[in-house]
Amino acid sequence: MSIKISNSRIHGKGIFAGRDFKEGEVVLHWDSYARPISGQERSRLSEVEKKMVFDGKLYASVSQFINHSCNANVSNVNGYDTAIRDIKRGEEITCDYHKEDVPFINLNCNCGSNNCRKVLEHQMFKVKDGIN
Repeated sequence: MSIKISNSRIHGKGIFAGRDFKEGEVVLHWDSYARPISGQERSRLSEVEKKMVFDGKLYASVSQFINHSCNANVSNVNGYDTAIRDIKRGEEITCDYHKEDVPFINLNCNCGSNNCRKVLEHQMFKVKDGIN
């Protein structure tokens, strides 16, 4: 298996490389974990699950376990989480929530990297000219 879910030192569960990946190699493809969902099905989902519906598809996948790192090793390229550097077997698969422009992010960072930002905050939450 090329990936596995396990406990993460960053946060809760995480995705880990089950083998080495080379820079530029696809690690995850989100569409392979998506399925169309009807409006009736959507109405029965939990609030958390509803946040995983985009363009009429439910993305209930392992990608939900990708943790943030300020020194990420994958980036989204056309719906693929693609290695932006070589990844060693056993290494946690991470993306940079800030660079990926993940909406509604407002959290303390636990990545522990040398270039850690300490706090992640989506632009919509930042104070501009004294106005929230």
